[in-house]
Amino acid sequence: MKSAVCFAGALCLAASLLVSPHTAMADAILKVEAAVPAPGSTGTMHFVDELRLSVGSSAPLILKSEPASGKLIPIPGPQYRIDDSHVLLLGWSSCGGGMQTIHALLVQLNNGKLALQRELTLTTARTASLLIVRHDGPNEIHLGVGEPAARMLSDGDWLLAFGPDNDQRLDIAQIRKLAFAARQKREADTLYAPPFQNARFPARVAWLSVSADGFAPMTGGR
Repeated sequence: MKSAVCFAGALCLAASLLVSPHTAMADAILKVEAAVPAPGSTGTMHFVDELRLSVGSSAPLILKSEPASGKLIPIPGPQYRIDDSHVLLLGWSSCGGGMQTIHALLVQLNNGKLALQRELTLTTARTASLLIVRHDGPNEIHLGVGEPAARMLSDGDWLLAFGPDNDQRLDIAQIRKLAFAARQKREADTLYAPPFQNARFPARVAWLSVSADGFAPMTGGR
């Protein structure tokens, strides 16, 4: 599988359709292409104008940003197979200021057609923007969220959304009620902390399950 984006430095993106060979696993299936804004045209915001996801010769699934309405399509990162018909694609975006959003796109392949089945977003301060990816068996993936500090930048803007319902959209107070446990880091854990990948593994982590049905909080440590 391939995922994209090509960076000039860390954040300077060319104004064209880009594909790069960022491979997260040997049997990956998604081809990921990103059309990015012209350099300097978005200020402190970071996103792609258009994301094209395809498999083989299938028609692409096209996701487009709508900045005026606040809909930002993420700069794509690694992807992971969930099962024979589902792939998890990670990415990130920023609406400017000190906040940043990590996206986890659950993409389904059905009869040669791709569809975005569910999307998880985690909006935090830039300095706290990370997810942990953990494999707990064949095609079993969990996502780890670091415990927020007692005081943080713009904590009223923090949001964890893992589904369309109101009880699946957690503000900072609700995020703090997740089942955080002392870290039990594993050698195979992957820390996704775009764009610079310079974050530390959090001291306490709460875990979310990833399945063909979507995302859900887990109880207890992993």
